Order: sequence, then structure tokens, then C-alpha cells
Amino acid sequence: MKPTNIGRLSKIALAILLACSLAACSGGGGGGFNSAKDNGGQNSGIGGDDGSGSGGDNGSGGGNNGGGNNGGGNNGGGNNGGGDPGTTDTTTTTGNILNDAGGAVNGVGDTVKDLGGIVSNVKLPDAGATVVQGGVTLLDSTGNAINDIGSGIQNGVGQLGSNPNAIGVTAAGAAKGVADVGTGVSGLGDTVADLGDTKLLGVVGKTGVLDTTGGLVNKVGDTVTVVGNGLATDLTSGSTAQVTTALTGVVTPVVGKVEGVTQQLGAATGIGTPVDSLLDKVGGTVSGIGSQVSNSAPALGGVGTTVTNVGNAVSDAGGLVDNGTAGGSTGASGIGGVVGGVVKGVTGTVSGLAGGTANNGGLAGGLGIGAGANVGIGGILGGTSSTPKK
Repeated sequence: MKPTNIGRLSKIALAILLACSLAACSGGGGGGFNSAKDNGGQNSGIGGDDGSGSGGDNGSGGGNNGGGNNGGGNNGGGNNGGGDPGTTDTTTTTGNILNDAGGAVNGVGDTVKDLGGIVSNVKLPDAGATVVQGGVTLLDSTGNAINDIGSGIQNGVGQLGSNPNAIGVTAAGAAKGVADVGTGVSGLGDTVADLGDTKLLGVVGKTGVLDTTGGLVNKVGDTVTVVGNGLATDLTSGSTAQVTTALTGVVTPVVGKVEGVTQQLGAATGIGTPVDSLLDKVGGTVSGIGSQVSNSAPALGGVGTTVTNVGNAVSDAGGLVDNGTAGGSTGASGIGGVVGGVVKGVTGTVSGLAGGTANNGGLAGGLGIGAGANVGIGGILGGTSSTPKK
């Protein structure tokens, strides 16, 4: 054999050997170190947290980068599949009423703070100015305390049915209110100490009695503030929150069932819709008065807020006897007629008083009560009468 042929054969053999070695090292679709068998769709499953779909954790495919992490698993109809089903407001009617009550409480807090603003404009000399400043601090802290309580009601039991820790949040609002009172007490201690620097009580101030007394009062206030804030935190995110959350879980369905019973009673007797209409009308009138107070006299904005929320609470109370669906038993139509007639009369009177037309609305409303009641009585007689025997 010629040397040239031997050289060619050697090169071919070397190439075949190199190819086989590379194939053994890298692996194909079924046997490599990072093949589809290792990273493919072994852990297959159907569905996910929020949606539906099939596919394993790492998907399917072959090779190092073949269909692995981004296959049909976490991102294919699993955790992110199917979209957000959306949220539904599940707040109970009782929660809505309490939400309005919390708003009314906030209005009281604003009123107290506004009073502090008025007091701050009082100008007195020497010790009088110090006392005024101390009074402003105390009023401001009291107003903040009332506001925290009101906000706790709104964000807590005011969201009964949708807030899993409604009771804890409400209690935390009260705890924050205690902390605010502590701040006011601390301010009072500062006022006592400052009185020692006035001309009126300068002699007493030199003895150090006022400084000592004020310092003690200040420390008491600081302690109250720390305790209040600590308790508020524990009620919302600490160990106590677990207890209040469990308690909320027990109370919420009970409230819902009671509301269901009262609504069914309103529907069965026929009084649900007319009573709801009456309360809505009265509440709307009261809310309108509150808005007028706030708009016409900004200094009385807190009072207006309270009145407005009281009106809202009255309107929402109608939901306790009416779930918004019409209906009722035939036998109860007479009762519903009486109530409906009275409602028409009362709402007419309310409209007359609100509009300032006493001669028209008020009188028509009064007559409406009698007319409506008469129609209602007719309904009773019709509902209870029977066909005479022949």
C-alpha cells in the first residue's frame, strides 16, 4: 500500500474517532447530562393556583435550552393562567352602617380639632399664653384620638364581611386613640413645666417644683403613648391579631345570617321595600343638610361631616329589611299597603320640610299619610276577605 493511502486512512479514522467522542460527551435528546429527560416534562400536572392548564414544572424539550424553564409549567396555564377572577364586595349591610358611624365619629374629632384652632387665636399675656398653648395641644390630641377611633371603626367593623380582621382593626383604632391621649398628657406636662418660666409663677418656678411635676406628667404621657401604639400593632400584626381574626371569622357569618332573616321577613310581610324607601329618603335629606352645613360654614366642616354620615347610616339601614329584590307574599299585601301609604306621607312631609315648602309639601305629605293608610286598609280587607258561600 502506498504511503499516501495510509495517510488518508489515518485521517479518516481519526475523524470518525473524534466524532464518536464528541457524540458520547454531549449527548442527544435522550441521554445527555442536561437532556430533555433531566429537565423535560417529567413533573407534569394539570392546573395551577389561579387557572387551568397542563404541563410540568419545567416544561418539555430537549438539550440544554430546549423547552425547559419556560415550557408549559409555571407560565403556561398554571400559576399565571386563567387570569384574575376579580374581587367582589362582600361587606355586610351592618358593615356599611358601621362605616357611616365611623365617619360620623371622625366628624366629631375634626370638630374638636377645629375648636383647638379657635382657641389658638386667643391672645393672653404671660402665663395665660402658656395655658392657651397647652389647651390647644390637649384639644388637638383629643381630636386625633377621636379620629383614630373613627378610622378604626371604618376600616374594621365598617368592612365586616371583607376584612378578615375587622375586630382587631377596630380595637387597634381605640388603642391608637389611647396613644394620642398620651401625647396630650405629655403636652400638658410640658405646659406645667413652662409655667415656671413665666412672671406670674416665676417664684414658684425657681423652686423646681413645676419642672419636677411637669416632668412626671410628661413621662406618664409617654408611657401611655408607648403602650397604646404597642397594643395597636399587636392587634393588627401580632399574636393577638390571630385571636381577633378568628373571632371575626365567627361573628361575620352570624351577622350575615341575621341580616338574611330580617331581609326575608321584610320581603314576606311586604314592608321591606317601603321601609327601605322611607329610610333612604330621610337619610338623603339629612345627608343633604350636612353637606349644606359644610359648604356654607367651613368652620363647621366637622359638624357637617357628622350629620352627613348620620344620614348615610339611616339610608343604609334600609338594607336590613330589603335586599334590593322585589317580592312578598300575597297575604301580607295589606300590611305592605299600610306601610307604603305611611311612607308616602312621611316622605312627602320630609320633602316639604327640606325644600322649605311647608304649605305644599308638608300639607300634601300629611294628607298622604291618611290616603295611603286608607289604601292599605283596603288592601287588608281585600286580602283577608273570602268569597261568600252560595
